[in-house]
Amino acid sequence: MSRIVLIVTPQLAVFDTACDFARKCGFPCETRRVNQAALALARISGGGIDAVILDISGNQTRAAMMASVREFRTAAPHVPTILWCDSDAAGRNEITSESGALGWLTNDSSPQEMYRLLACTQDNAHIREQNSKQRPPAKATILAVMGVRGGVGTTTAAVNLGAALASRGTVVLSEIGPLFGGLQSCLHPGRMIRGFPSRADGAALSTRAVRTQLWPVPNTAGFHVLFGPQFPQDCAEIPAATAADLLGILAAEADFLVLDLPTSLSAANRELIGACHYLVLVLEPVQACLRLGNLLLESIQRWEKLPGSIATLVVKRDAEGAPIPQERIEAELGLPILGVIPPAHGLCARGERTGVPMIQDDSHGLVADSFLAVASRFPLQARPRAAGPVLPTALRATGPEPHNGYLGQAGRIRN
Repeated sequence: MSRIVLIVTPQLAVFDTACDFARKCGFPCETRRVNQAALALARISGGGIDAVILDISGNQTRAAMMASVREFRTAAPHVPTILWCDSDAAGRNEITSESGALGWLTNDSSPQEMYRLLACTQDNAHIREQNSKQRPPAKATILAVMGVRGGVGTTTAAVNLGAALASRGTVVLSEIGPLFGGLQSCLHPGRMIRGFPSRADGAALSTRAVRTQLWPVPNTAGFHVLFGPQFPQDCAEIPAATAADLLGILAAEADFLVLDLPTSLSAANRELIGACHYLVLVLEPVQACLRLGNLLLESIQRWEKLPGSIATLVVKRDAEGAPIPQERIEAELGLPILGVIPPAHGLCARGERTGVPMIQDDSHGLVADSFLAVASRFPLQARPRAAGPVLPTALRATGPEPHNGYLGQAGRIRN
């Protein structure tokens, strides 16, 4: 069956070249042209468009190209999109990755390259349709945990929050990143586990395939883990569409979904963080973390899709020294502090040796109390998400407070 490919370009020369590629590549498709993105969106809304080739050639800067793609992708996020660029355009790979486009073509491309990209539109459409039919509706409260820099204890925090939430419902803890993660060193699953491969294509992301990779945490009923890549050949940047598919599958598997994310502004992180209900930024009470936290927040707030709520989790590694006061952290970041984890070097070292979460190793200690208090802030069932972007607000308390108000003062909320 012939597919309709809409070519969005004001340049007849680009349209003629693209049509020539389409004829020579052998892919069963028909081409149509509109000269403006607004007309393309109107045509897409009428139905029947299977893929779009969006011409961004002629833009002088990377920012201008990104703005054109971003505006179009925001209005039509579910339409497979291929970019048409100048042959010498800088940053086209980054633009493709950040926008979720399938790839790019130029005047110097070959018909075979067009065939490969058009075949992806067909395969992805079939896979997504089949997966959406088989996939149960999402039910999880989605919590993303990300450090403002490496080494602040993000993975340890994610493991212990997952273990704390397991006392209230089923939990899936997942590290979704392009490289080897740290969950293995915290949980000691052994060598026979299978992790999510970053290079997995859509065919690998069936609900059944993902379920077989979930590892049950010993002695913790209802707590499962999806580890990251386990082999070098599986390490690669994760496309935004793949991250979205994985998130949809995992969110249907438990009451709580905890994401252990790398410190990154990648396309995958944009997709995951934008879809979560809560984003917890982990930091130490030092000036370097405050500077990096501000830079990270400023970047996130420029995204089109934003998390429902943002708060911080402070991890104190040392009992001595002069840590920055909590009031100053809240004031400089404009975010409330969700909790403070006290120093516990001995407990942390023992957990690394035994593979037991700290809140289970010392269930009546200060660390366990701190993580349980943080976990109590998250509701059992996810609240409905608004259709459009939601500005990040302070995390709302869900504990016994009668006013159920913000954890921080309204004047400190970053908008």
